[in-house]
Amino acid sequence: MSIELAPEIQALVDDQVASGAYASPAAFISAAVSLLAQREQRRRLQTEKLRGLLQEAVDEVERGEVSDIDEAFDRVEGELFGDSVKA
Repeated sequence: MSIELAPEIQALVDDQVASGAYASPAAFISAAVSLLAQREQRRRLQTEKLRGLLQEAVDEVERGEVSDIDEAFDRVEGELFGDSVKA
């Protein structure tokens, strides 16, 4: 496969290969694509989790189980991000 990179991206690839961080341009591109795929997978999982939490909330409202808005946001943030959100 042959691809054309923007000059600034080509310079980054060249710098990384020249520094010895990657054995070849292909190795650098492969690592970059792998990282992008991991990021997209995390995004998909977070989106699915958020949809599930939203459906739970809708179901609770329909059953008349409502909470204070601040408590609800704290619960959702905790479930999505753990304790890392709370300072």
